[in-house]
Amino acid sequence: MTGRAQGNRGEMRALPLAGAALVRLGLVAVGWFAVGLLILLLLSQVPVHHQIDIGARDAAYVQGFGEAFRRQEAGGTSTARWTHERSALLFPLAGVPAEITLRLRGWPDSPTQPQVTLWLNGAQQIGAFTAAEVWQEHRVAIDGGLLKLSDFFIEIRSETRDLGDGQQVGVLLDRCGLSGEPADDARTLAAAAGRDGWGTALFARSSDSEF
Repeated sequence: MTGRAQGNRGEMRALPLAGAALVRLGLVAVGWFAVGLLILLLLSQVPVHHQIDIGARDAAYVQGFGEAFRRQEAGGTSTARWTHERSALLFPLAGVPAEITLRLRGWPDSPTQPQVTLWLNGAQQIGAFTAAEVWQEHRVAIDGGLLKLSDFFIEIRSETRDLGDGQQVGVLLDRCGLSGEPADDARTLAAAAGRDGWGTALFARSSDSEF
């Protein structure tokens, strides 16, 4: 009987210790999660800048465009691509909010020019304009978004016409730029997290707990 009673008392003492160990493991996991979230928030504060020279090393960004070609300008040669009825510019790990700048022009020697609309992820219209025969820059803002680390694309939809080579083309795109700044809510949240140090403090506290 004495041996059995002592064994029961040992098991009873082990149960609270096991529960405490599980709680501390949970705190460690929460601490790691908080640190990861803090790092993500801080990364979201880094301004994003993309400059895409269309027709030159642009394979990762363009979809549904015509073949790249070189053209002669006053300052030398440059590259460009014609859009079709629907073409897209891809921005991996860019995110929003941001501003897109497109340098483009319409059909040469034409009294009419194509109507162009811009669509975020092919679903939300964010811009509309009429192209010109001369080069112009068109800027459009993309609003919303807490964190930057996400992909999106801009779909360019335009009227098309045959320029004499059998291809239906929309607008001639020379260059695309993207600049992004952190949203106010992301900036505020990251600043508060960095000031209070809640992620690292929680992780340090949970890591220092003794089992």
